[in-house]
Amino acid sequence: MTYPILAHVSAASYSIPASIGIWRFRRLEKPMKLLAILAVLACIQLGVEFLVAKWIHNNSAETDYYEFIEFWFLWAVYFVFLPKKGYRLLLILLGTLFAATWIIRISCSPDTIGMGSSVNIASRIVLVAVSLVALYSLVTTGTSRLVEVPVFWVAMGVILYSAGTVMVVGFGPRLLKLGMPYFEMAWRINWLLTIAANLLYAKGLLCRVRQLK
Repeated sequence: MTYPILAHVSAASYSIPASIGIWRFRRLEKPMKLLAILAVLACIQLGVEFLVAKWIHNNSAETDYYEFIEFWFLWAVYFVFLPKKGYRLLLILLGTLFAATWIIRISCSPDTIGMGSSVNIASRIVLVAVSLVALYSLVTTGTSRLVEVPVFWVAMGVILYSAGTVMVVGFGPRLLKLGMPYFEMAWRINWLLTIAANLLYAKGLLCRVRQLK
């Protein structure tokens, strides 16, 4: 499968939140500083994946390990931003669920990390759940407009990107059976969702932080 211009644009879009995060880092409060660090790590991970794919031709293990790191950074963004004990307890339960899934996956198949999609899908499903918890807390608190809250944009970006990942990773084998055009179409949709997610992260980093109370 050749990589069209859209794939390169998608990869380049990771530099947008990373650049904004570096530029505004000192003015950001802790939740968005975590996102800024993650944005920079995402750019580094892309470079590592490219080099590994070029030299070893299989970078799936690097992708799985990054999924694990990314999950906990995004989880921490929500956990720090939401001070209420009830919401934090729910986040802890969801984080524990993901950690248990990861440990079981590694324990049962230590030699196949990077070969399966269960870790990727699990991280995305739990991240969507965590994002919905954050959105619910924002709606019920109602202290300011949603568009003025940085975590609103983060949550929307996570949900969009997760949808693309689940579509490609979860349904990729079935789409391949239907034919390569369907598989390539799924990847194009995923690239578009990635671009949208990175723009939403960038918007969140540009917002003035409003901590919930």
